[in-house]
Amino acid sequence: MRGSLLFRMIAVLSVTLLIGTASGLVLSLAPAPNTAPNDTLTIMTYNIYQGYTPDGLVNLERIRDTIRDSGADIVGLQESDSGRVGSMNIDSILWLSTQLEMYSYFGPPTSEQVIGVALLSKYPITSADYHILSHEELPRVLLETVVRIGTFGLNVFVVHLGLSYADRTTQAAEVMTIVNAASGSKILMGDFNTLPTGEPEPGVGSPDDTIYHDISMYLNDTWTAAGNPLNPVDGYTWPSTDPYERIDYIWVSPNISVLSCAVVSSATGSDHLPVWARIELP
Repeated sequence: MRGSLLFRMIAVLSVTLLIGTASGLVLSLAPAPNTAPNDTLTIMTYNIYQGYTPDGLVNLERIRDTIRDSGADIVGLQESDSGRVGSMNIDSILWLSTQLEMYSYFGPPTSEQVIGVALLSKYPITSADYHILSHEELPRVLLETVVRIGTFGLNVFVVHLGLSYADRTTQAAEVMTIVNAASGSKILMGDFNTLPTGEPEPGVGSPDDTIYHDISMYLNDTWTAAGNPLNPVDGYTWPSTDPYERIDYIWVSPNISVLSCAVVSSATGSDHLPVWARIELP
């Protein structure tokens, strides 16, 4: 399915024009500052819990500061919102993109009543699409975008997989079909709700899943590619107050070098901890 291609181009003190409040998608009147192309990038994935902190407060400032302090060039957001009642009618994507001076894309539109995913980027987003994945429980979304870094087109995918074993397994297969159909360098990131060991999550009665293994047939997990063990305590991302699961990942195509990868253990803006990876483009 195709989302609106109204990319936000944000600058400090820009005056923004709201285009269709039902969709929650906004276009700024002023372009973002030019960012010189670089061979190395910092990528982040962050489930922002619709802007709520673990203690139930809306505090986008914490999320903004975490992203800004990381120096991230491209950020994939899950449980992100653009003006729904559940997030106090706050357009978190507009606010973050304005504060961080980044381009952004959100999908699906608010009118579809689906918890969406979003992309923030210091570089222009030249095309974008969203796919609502097969589901028996809550609808889940994959963003498919291309970010232009100089003359280089980077395929960036952002996803939030379902909680049930059946939904998650079906959705992961659909995601990889879409990702594998894209040519060129790729990044896939998000909340996968799956453990790297393939074991069921604690308290969840489901078989072992093969999602981590299946994705790793095509893409590299930046966490292990950076030299980290598969499932150590300092790699856990949920829950943020006392993490015991690694379920948030950044994957890259084999032609992308991974320089480092870490979890921001000090982040307090969500029930998830963000993951960042420093990569080198081919």
